[in-house]
Amino acid sequence: MKHTKILIGTLLLLLVTVGSSVRNSRGYDLDVKACKQFNRQIHIFRPQGLSVTQRATRNLRFVGLEVYINQQHRPDPVCDVCANATATGGRRTRLQINHPSIVVLPGDTFQYTVTKRYRNGPPRHFSCEFKVTGDRMLFAQPAQTRSCPEAGPASSQKLHPNYTEEKRLLEEIISEMLTSCQAADTTKMLVLSGHYVDIESAKALRRYVLDCLRALLPAVDWHSTVENVYRSDGKFIFDVKSVLMKLKILHTVRGTEAAKSITDFDTQERSAFDNEDYFDEDYDESTTSMMSGSRKQHLLATIALVWLVAASCLLESVDARKSRGSSKRSSRRPKGVNIEIYHPKGVMIWYPYRAGMELFGIEIFINKANQPGASGDSSEEESPAPVCDICLNTTDVSYGKFILRSEDAIIRSRDHVYYNAIVKKANGKAYISRSNEFYVSESRILLGDMTGSASACGTAAGAATAVANLSDNDKQLAKEIKLLEEILLELNDQCHAGDQNRTKQLLLSAETPTRYDAKQLYQYVEGQLVQRLPSINWNRTLVDAFYASNGIGFEVATIVDKLKVLKLAKALPEHPITDLDSFQADDMTNDIDAWV
Repeated sequence: MKHTKILIGTLLLLLVTVGSSVRNSRGYDLDVKACKQFNRQIHIFRPQGLSVTQRATRNLRFVGLEVYINQQHRPDPVCDVCANATATGGRRTRLQINHPSIVVLPGDTFQYTVTKRYRNGPPRHFSCEFKVTGDRMLFAQPAQTRSCPEAGPASSQKLHPNYTEEKRLLEEIISEMLTSCQAADTTKMLVLSGHYVDIESAKALRRYVLDCLRALLPAVDWHSTVENVYRSDGKFIFDVKSVLMKLKILHTVRGTEAAKSITDFDTQERSAFDNEDYFDEDYDESTTSMMSGSRKQHLLATIALVWLVAASCLLESVDARKSRGSSKRSSRRPKGVNIEIYHPKGVMIWYPYRAGMELFGIEIFINKANQPGASGDSSEEESPAPVCDICLNTTDVSYGKFILRSEDAIIRSRDHVYYNAIVKKANGKAYISRSNEFYVSESRILLGDMTGSASACGTAAGAATAVANLSDNDKQLAKEIKLLEEILLELNDQCHAGDQNRTKQLLLSAETPTRYDAKQLYQYVEGQLVQRLPSINWNRTLVDAFYASNGIGFEVATIVDKLKVLKLAKALPEHPITDLDSFQADDMTNDIDAWV
């Protein structure tokens, strides 16, 4: 009887929900689309700065932006950036909002609200949120004059990149991701606007469209790229060889004048208001989100019926299933203490503000991990404790975090670093955490000044000098690889849009003979990885190694690196390398809240 009442109540609730879902899903789809599109217009710079660019249209009159950094738990958030841009009515093609002083760092929660006002039609509001990763950050002034620190004699791996294989690997990963993540109705079609003429002959039509495309983007071999050409509503529609080719073209034209003429067919509005005179490009719904109300209602009703059948069997176990499911991913917590090392000098440390904290400090010791008293063990009280090489603290909270800087600190590749974090809570004593340590890999180091120009060693920016010495063919391949990496990173973000807990960590199925320190463990893992995947330059890829509950965890430099490793590791016997994000893990070794 109890189950029957629950089932009847659930049925009534679902009947109400189905109707409201049909009404609300359209608005939700539009907001999701608007967020994805606007995210691409946000540029976060290292060491500081923010820029937002909005394409101007004839109908768009005003763009307002409110940005909130790490304020998701504040009851009364105050915008860190409150800015707007207004169309002047001239030939201005872009509206730009710049905030050069804001400090946004990896791990920050970035929330924003956009308001758009139009000359015709009601205003548009949407709010979005994402977790900042180092991969999506740009260097404000890429360093060009210095070279990355050499790995030195400790590293025996000397690799010359095979650009052809690198390009092939990236294309395979992207193709797999398109199959597994993208919507089934994603097409290979693009739209050519602003060049319409009435041509009857199919051959003449194709020839005319190819000529227009060559004029807009001469670097593409359009003759072998375009397959079919169509006419529709004063525009030309053409499809290309593959979805990957379509993405390459869209990424190539992004931010150029050609982007006004070459657009994605899948984001075109099929309505009477498909016109810049009335609406901005992200105002109306896209073809990917269009679904008639009756079709949605039928789909939701079918889902509701299936759910009711299943509910009668699952009511007894629903609580247990919920408790197990909720612990799978929410238990993963981000690392707290973040240390960023610059070459030739400089270090920046930050820690997110937590309720009640009024001071954060750090003591950094370089190559002193094995000195007496370094571990802080009470049994070594008779030994003098080493003196910290970098000693900093602050009570200031900037953009939701404590930020410490030392412009003159010098930390080199292959240094063994350990540190103590100091926390003082309101009305309490200062607490010094137990020590933590890491080995300074080449991939940890940023090339340049902490307050000015900088770039990452091993990235396209950091390897600019090396690329300049390549043959013309390899230069072209390197350029394509950079484009493919941008596409892959964007696709990966879209596939995991709702997952805030993604990391760059992997799991190696191996164990050490004894408990190693950070330097020994890093070198052990590097040797294992070089043996298994010798085609990867681990000097520039491997960032950190740490013990995990079911193996040895390791972190790589970028999300793209992680996807490459996972792809290559599929061919290894016994699959010794897996994604650590797939496992439940509480990595709190670097989180001060786990110590106090």
